[in-house]
Amino acid sequence: MKDFQIEDYLNDDADIQALLNVCINEGTQEGFIECIRAIARSKSIELNLDSDFNSIRKALNSIGYKFVVI
Repeated sequence: MKDFQIEDYLNDDADIQALLNVCINEGTQEGFIECIRAIARSKSIELNLDSDFNSIRKALNSIGYKFVVI
């Protein structure tokens, strides 16, 4: 049996948005970073990602999302 990979279940932008919302609202910083990596993998993009804000912002931009803090 294949290992569970969240990116296998990201079928559209609504799925990605839901995952990001859960990670932002309920997760840890490490979980959020892993979430970004999973989204990137679903788009066949491999990311080298640090935990600082600019690295996260650039990673999200590279997969088509804009990260802003309000």
